[in-house]
Order: sequence, then C-alpha cells, then structure tokens
Amino acid sequence: MMNSLNKTSTRLILALLLFLLIAVVSCEDNPVSVIPNDGWQVSRPEAQGLDSTVLATLTGRINDGDYGEMHSLLIVRHGYLVYERYFNGYNSETLHPLYSVTKSVTSILIGIIIDQRKLTGVDVPLLPLFPEYLELQNLDSNKQAISVEDVLTMRAGFQWSESFSVSQMARSSDWLKYMLNLPVTDVPGTRFHYNSGCSILLAGIIRNTSHLEANQFADRYLFGQLGITRTRWDNGPGGLTNTAGGLFLRPRDMARIGLLYLQEGNWQGKRIVSSSWVDESTSWLVDASPGNGYGYQWWTISLEGSVEPPETNEDEIWYASGASDQFIFVIPYLDLVVTTTANNTEPPFDRPIAFLRQYIVEAIR
Repeated sequence: MMNSLNKTSTRLILALLLFLLIAVVSCEDNPVSVIPNDGWQVSRPEAQGLDSTVLATLTGRINDGDYGEMHSLLIVRHGYLVYERYFNGYNSETLHPLYSVTKSVTSILIGIIIDQRKLTGVDVPLLPLFPEYLELQNLDSNKQAISVEDVLTMRAGFQWSESFSVSQMARSSDWLKYMLNLPVTDVPGTRFHYNSGCSILLAGIIRNTSHLEANQFADRYLFGQLGITRTRWDNGPGGLTNTAGGLFLRPRDMARIGLLYLQEGNWQGKRIVSSSWVDESTSWLVDASPGNGYGYQWWTISLEGSVEPPETNEDEIWYASGASDQFIFVIPYLDLVVTTTANNTEPPFDRPIAFLRQYIVEAIR
C-alpha cells in the first residue's frame, strides 16, 4: 500500500515538473507581451537577435555619464520593442522637446499632402502657394524660381545665418512674411545651406493647401493614424505651427515615426504615406557636410562610417536629428529603429551616432 502511494506521488511530481518545463519552453518560444493601453509589442533582445550583454554594457556607460545627459534610449527590432531605458529622472510618459526632429516629421506631412493631391509635387514653384503675400521685398528671378523641393532640401538660396536669422524671424510678427521677404543670394537648387526658416515655410504650405494648421493636419492624418494621442506643438504668430522645432513627443511615439518609415509608410496594414515619399525623403540628394547627406528634411549617413554616400541600401542609416542629441534612427538593412532623447548642449555632439555603431549595431548577432 505504501509503495503504491509512493509510486503515485512520484508520478504526480514528475507530471508537475514536466508541465512546468513545457510552460518555460513555451514562454521562451513566445517571448512577446503587449504594453497595456499603448499597443507596443515587447520582446527580449535575444529573441530578436540582439545580445543583451552588449546592451547592458551600453546602459552602464550611459548611467556613468559617458554619453552626457541622456534621457531615453529605445530600440525596436523586427517591429518589437526590445530595449527601453530612461535616465536622469525621465520616464515613458514624458513629452520631450524634439527640436529639429520636428523638421523630419513635417516632411511626412508634406508627403501626405502630395498623396492627397492637395499639392501636385515638389517641383511646384513656391511663391504662388502664398497668394496672400502680393508685395514682396527683394523680388527677382531667383526668388521666383524657388521650388518646394528647394525648400525641402534647404537649397532655396535665401540669405540666412542660422544663429542670427532664427532669432530675427522669431521676433517678427509674421514668420512667413519674414522668410518670403528675404533676399535670395544663391541660385535656387545649387547650394545646401541649413535654414530653419525653410521648414517654417512648409507650415505655410500645409496651411494654404489643406486649410488646416500643420499640428491639426498631423493630428488627423499622421498622429491619429499611428495611435499617438499625446503631443505638444508650439505655435508662432497667428497660430502658425512651429514646424522647424516646436514638436514634443513621448519616446515611444518617436519610435512609431521611425517604424512607419522602416515599413515604407505602412502602419498595421494601412498606407499612411506613399513608399515613394519615404524613399525620396531619405535619399542622399545633397552633400550637406562630409559624411552627411540630406533629403527632404531627413539625413542619411553610412552605416560603416564612410564619408561617401552609401553605395547600397545595406549601408544606409536614415535619421531625424534635433539639438542636444534628439534622434530617430532607421536602419532598413537591419530592420532596426533606435530613438534617443537627451540634453547634451556641449560638445561632443551626436554622441548617439557613436554608440549606435559601437554597441547597438554590434549587439546584433
């Protein structure tokens, strides 16, 4: 009798151990969870081909201050959020200033405007899009020749000094009028000159073609479609959206923007912006500086660190960049999106580019 009970107990214990083993294996095979009320699917780094020990080393260096004052770092691979860390008191709900990352988001809005046939294309002349400004200063053949593409690629030719002219424009009562009145000192389309005023002109194009302010248009046709519900977008005089640097987003929502571009403009089976716009806006259209190409308000660099334009898609990093180390990186070949927020106001700048190559890319097995 006792032997029979012992045998029964042994069988029950073995069955329980087998059940637990199966459960553990099942969890290993299906390592995905979903963030409640946010929609992000979360996975372990190893399940998506990243080495968590390499990422842990990077986390330690960030905590030690080796990369300045970082606020967040998120990594998305194969559509899964595999790494999410916050630093220096910041958290997932913080609306963070994006500064010039705003420009890249605005580029998406222009793509949607063209998809909706509210604007026929980037070769359209600029001035006819602003019929409210009939009498412009410094009007000449060069100014009349500026196209929307020249504005997008910052080759409009306006007389401009970024550090001085931005503050002058900000103090003016009409940002669009300020820009359109400027002298044109370069032949449009011939020279890259970084100009936040060009990005402000995009707000006017969105306003005049859609009859919505850029922030309203974004809420309806971009943010709302991606499930982005919390934003802040600062305005200038007359309610004009600050499309040069006034957008605030949560880091997870920055990652949504990156994932939209990684997926060639598709989101959960729905077309948000055309794939042709994604391709054009991230193309190396202009030599902006050694090692940096510029498209339609998006930057491109080589994955391998070459100063030459990437020869293949396997060597491309597309990125949106804002002051103090705000970044959205998209690496199509690696099916990877990385976002950072920070407050690095002193050199060296672009520190996330360094650790992206040194640690995150190297973590991919």
